[in-house]
Amino acid sequence: MGGLVGGVSNKIILVAATLTFTARVDFDHVRALLSPQATVSAVSTRLSRKLQLPGKGASPSSKHSRRQVDIGIGAEEMRVDAKIVSDLSLPADIDLRIGRDMLDHLIDVDLKHQRIRLFLRSEYSRATRGLTAIVLTPREDGSWTLPTRVAGLTSETGILDFSSESELMLPAAIASVAHIGDGTVVETTIGTAQPIGRKVHIRDMAGSLPVLGWQTFSGRDVLLDLGHNRIWLRSDATASTDAMR
Repeated sequence: MGGLVGGVSNKIILVAATLTFTARVDFDHVRALLSPQATVSAVSTRLSRKLQLPGKGASPSSKHSRRQVDIGIGAEEMRVDAKIVSDLSLPADIDLRIGRDMLDHLIDVDLKHQRIRLFLRSEYSRATRGLTAIVLTPREDGSWTLPTRVAGLTSETGILDFSSESELMLPAAIASVAHIGDGTVVETTIGTAQPIGRKVHIRDMAGSLPVLGWQTFSGRDVLLDLGHNRIWLRSDATASTDAMR
């Protein structure tokens, strides 16, 4: 799809693990929640009625339960085949949750400048030129594993979980063995991107791998390419995609 007439603001708000922004659904401006860990996207009951989408529990296979909807992010839009149903569990101020079923487009989440951008398919090569691809391996719980090195740990794998509120979360048993204290800033390397210092949050939880979330990318931008099971980062942690804007 081409650019929107009167595109919406591309500013994002990130609070803990919640990333919200204004999107456009057909001709409506709505508050949207970017939720890559959610398998299925959802709309509020209000928006569902306005778009004449099916109610909760409608069969996704029914021809009446699907509709093409234009989703605008910033100056661009994507057309999705909406098989989403209304979800009463959405926050009161949110009309659209964008999950993985809508994320086969390239989306730049720039946490340094607090903005979001949707890239058209024709821009893919230009948008990723000079960036480092980080391969993701999907997990059943909606998270991914990715190559991650944390100073003091022997493991070279981490878990990317966008529902995590921490910059870097470590299981207490692993942190104890590595003599890493809660609140310690440790050098963290994702794939072959430049190492960055991230504050450790220690939790009593199962597992032996560090957990990364939205806050891990604070001060930099990350290009979500989840349709290809990868993200893209600049080797220089302080750089952004300004040159392409």
